[in-house]
Amino acid sequence: MIATKEEDLHQSEKSPPPPAKSSREEKRKKKRKRGETQAIEPVHLDLSDIEDARQLEAVGRDCLKSALVALGLKCGGTSDQLAARLFSTKNVPLDSLDQSLFAKPPRSK
Repeated sequence: MIATKEEDLHQSEKSPPPPAKSSREEKRKKKRKRGETQAIEPVHLDLSDIEDARQLEAVGRDCLKSALVALGLKCGGTSDQLAARLFSTKNVPLDSLDQSLFAKPPRSK
């Protein structure tokens, strides 16, 4: 049996649309793109006037991360974890800090 154009139209209307990309997949692509283009610029913070880690949280996550990078410390975690890690360096020489606080050196390609 040969289908008429009218039947073809009805069949194409009934067929489901092509599957859309999942939002999870799109988010992953955006994260990869951001990671490739955005580098954290190291910035040193003066901790002499800071009394506790909560005060450090007020400077913002990006600033905390850049200060940790400047010291060679890990810069992952929540804002309160970043602030606590940075505050733990106040008045402490870097060579006296726990080695687990330091970031691993980047792998060479």
